Amino acid sequence: MEDASVSPVSKIVLHIASFIPLWPFDKMLAELKEHIGADSAHRVRVMVETCMNQVRKLEDEVSRIRAKLSEQDEQHHAKVAKDLLVDATRKAVNTRAIERVRRIGLILANGTAEPQIDADEVEEMMRIAMEVSDNDLIYFLELSKLEAPI
Repeated sequence: MEDASVSPVSKIVLHIASFIPLWPFDKMLAELKEHIGADSAHRVRVMVETCMNQVRKLEDEVSRIRAKLSEQDEQHHAKVAKDLLVDATRKAVNTRAIERVRRIGLILANGTAEPQIDADEVEEMMRIAMEVSDNDLIYFLELSKLEAPI
């Protein structure tokens, strides 16, 4: 599995910097490397905890779904869920705002709690969650209230 704890750009910068003599900056480079790893791990932890909390809330629904699936369907469901978890991890690492990271976890949990996972739809929703701010969501909510039939 690919290491999702550090972005590809950070890896390249740190790799190139390791070959350049940066005497006055070597300590800063080491601290930067440590900070990137710790920050990424924190974001992944927040995403996974949010996802697991939501899965626990949906436990009855998930149990009903699993009971109805054949063994082959359950294996496919697990594979798709694993692939989405890897994608969600990458997105969480590359997202600055913790609230957005939490939204990615919620989308992952709710998307994988469906009998048939639409991986493309879940992936697209997670991508959008990376870009939409809390203010955007409030605006969309108000807009949907205005457009709702009275």
